[in-house]
Amino acid sequence: NEPAPLTGQLVGLARPWVATELSSYPHSAQALEDAAAVAQLSSEPARAASLLATAARLDPFDPQVVFDEGTVAAQERRWPAAIGWLRESASIWQTNPEPWRELAAVYRADGQPALATAAERKAQQLAAG
Repeated sequence: NEPAPLTGQLVGLARPWVATELSSYPHSAQALEDAAAVAQLSSEPARAASLLATAARLDPFDPQVVFDEGTVAAQERRWPAAIGWLRESASIWQTNPEPWRELAAVYRADGQPALATAAERKAQQLAAG
């Protein structure tokens, strides 16, 4: 499951920057999030999950970390975990439609079309303001 060519090029450019950021700020949730994003784009969900777990211990209420935990779980097809993280993200990030959009996709992939439709509606409501 290799990244697309452009994504691969961007990941190649980001890797040295992220490595420097992580070595300079090893206890920074932001540095860990950045490294996790590169790992996720590199189709390394296990590494991304490990980095995000560390970031979540440092800042358990960072909505981006919680959201990313959900997207990594979804990438690994761990539907119950993805749903839990994304619902938590939605509860923290109450005005952002993205957790609800991701939830809709996860519910659909998990064979829960009614919940997917409800999540899509919530995302549309939030996006409309």
